[in-house]
Amino acid sequence: MKSCDVAIVGYGPVGQALAAYLGRAGITVAVFERDRYVFERARTGGTDDESLRFFQRLGLAQTIIAGLEEGTRVPGTMRFVNRDDQVLLNWPAGEPGPNGYRRLYMWHQPEVDRIVREYVDSLAGVAVHLEHEVEAVEAAADSVIVRARDRRSGAAVECDARYVVGCDGARSTVRAAVGAKFESLAASQGWVVVDLTLTRAVDSLPDEMVHYCDPRRPITYIRNVGNRRRWEFMVMPDEDPATMDAPAKVWELLAPWLGPDDAEIYRAVSYTFHSLLADRWRNGRLLLAGDAAHLMPPFLGQGLCSGLRDVRNLAWKLAAVLDGRAPEELLDTYGSERSPHVRELIELSDRVSGIIQTIDPEVAAKRDAEMLADGGGALHTPFPQLGPGLLPATAEAPLGTLFAQPRLADGRLLDDAVGEQFTILALPELVASLAPGLRERCRDAGVAILGDASPETRTALAAVGARGVLLRPDKYLLGVADSGEDLGRLVELVPGSAAPALDPAR
Repeated sequence: MKSCDVAIVGYGPVGQALAAYLGRAGITVAVFERDRYVFERARTGGTDDESLRFFQRLGLAQTIIAGLEEGTRVPGTMRFVNRDDQVLLNWPAGEPGPNGYRRLYMWHQPEVDRIVREYVDSLAGVAVHLEHEVEAVEAAADSVIVRARDRRSGAAVECDARYVVGCDGARSTVRAAVGAKFESLAASQGWVVVDLTLTRAVDSLPDEMVHYCDPRRPITYIRNVGNRRRWEFMVMPDEDPATMDAPAKVWELLAPWLGPDDAEIYRAVSYTFHSLLADRWRNGRLLLAGDAAHLMPPFLGQGLCSGLRDVRNLAWKLAAVLDGRAPEELLDTYGSERSPHVRELIELSDRVSGIIQTIDPEVAAKRDAEMLADGGGALHTPFPQLGPGLLPATAEAPLGTLFAQPRLADGRLLDDAVGEQFTILALPELVASLAPGLRERCRDAGVAILGDASPETRTALAAVGARGVLLRPDKYLLGVADSGEDLGRLVELVPGSAAPALDPAR
């Protein structure tokens, strides 16, 4: 029987990311995936600045930005337009975000998957079992037995793991074992997603992303990297979703823009967009992440981003518990923090869906009049507050929100300087006032102390109304300070002792 610290069921983007983070921390990992190869047909079209910050910690951000065969693309403004091409809403997707990157990058996901998988393959403690379908997960005395079957040989495979994380999507086997049920937050809606490659220039196509909020048929157009383009067409009430992805129907839908002489379709599939949230994320040694825990409409591009946030929240906590530096109860804060956070993003995605998916002409006309009254608005993806966990439910923002990533006076980005550990970041004069005893306590607890006064650091501190902050390993704000005494009290917020620190140079 195989054994490991953590078994991951599912090796899509979230499972890959979790394997990378845990393996990097020296945790032994076994991954089980029913398929053999990278899924070659892109599902996500891009990612946001927070996710690039995630990949930065793996040393992969610049590889993803510049090293892809087809590259990445920073879009301009995402437009929401009505049937008369009047702008209802703008999203400044190309502007700099607070995490050290642009707010949105377009990519070809299979290339990113290969980059992350190559990184995982370089980690000695991670074993990836492709073409292994998990049939059951069963709790043992102090571990979980994963029972899988090798789809090539038919052989049964067992693995004894201290924890199991289900990253196995909407039909999650692990979610069933957890005993979790999905709560529906909004009505589901059918869409057809079409990915194609232009075979010749079509100058009439928009050079940016456009949501056509047209009651005759809502449509989304995405200008992706290279010659790749994506259209998403809403399935109307009188249409059969099962016939909507047939080639003849797809070319009929595309006809206003291009024809078969202009492009080659490499993916056309009917999807149902859901708004679902699991009612529990943990049952003992079983946990959920990504689509196994939540699903949302794609209009804000927050599905994968939310799955990566799950990984950032869970990985350092698992590392701390497995290393004995924090009690197992720390894992209870995972679902309690992440569930309210992702609920807010699902609800925002649903509100945006309501703008796009309106098909009643009278309702659409009223929507247009209200949104155009102010000349159209600007949309910004929020950074919600975590639910109660390390902070009590009474804590008010900015506590529990993601702290910006400033560039420090020495030119490094914050996360590169401090790695995966609790960190006190403060103006130099505040750090200088720390008593020697407090410095020793921070060292013993694995808390980094960083004094910096770069313009970006000052701006980030001013944004949360403080001269110093205590950051968690995932860079969420745990406490604020205005004096050395305040900083001393913040150390008491670190659970147990700190999560094991990673070498920032790795």
